[in-house]
Amino acid sequence: MALADRHAARYRDLAQEHIPEVVLAAGYVSTAGTAKASAFGGPMSGVLGSAIGERIGRQTQEEAARAGFPPSAWLAVTTSRVYAFAAERGEVGALIGVWDRDAVTGTKAERLATTRLSLRFGTDARVQLEARRWGAGNHQLLRLLLDPTRTGP
Repeated sequence: MALADRHAARYRDLAQEHIPEVVLAAGYVSTAGTAKASAFGGPMSGVLGSAIGERIGRQTQEEAARAGFPPSAWLAVTTSRVYAFAAERGEVGALIGVWDRDAVTGTKAERLATTRLSLRFGTDARVQLEARRWGAGNHQLLRLLLDPTRTGP
């Protein structure tokens, strides 16, 4: 099994402990502009993160906070739902929310080191998140989030 597949399986297992149905994919995301795209809590670069955060502005972070999203979160996708959990230092924390998978819509924009997701969770909120392009499990997570008809990685 390839290293990326082992990491993706590890992330699925971390989320599976908190979800009563089979997890298809799980990954670690950050609120756009926070520059905390490392699964274990470290910023990619303090100086770069500050510059990016200023350019994006506080608006995306405030929108995410109003929707209940902390700076770092775990997302998990099952055949019927999308789960979001708070994250701290690589651990799956408190449940943020659960949405029907077909009610979550999104678009993506490729960045140098991350993929920016603009997700709408039902009628609740629109949140901009970033997933590391090389993050374990993120490729599977992105495919499933962007195509609600897909049932496998």
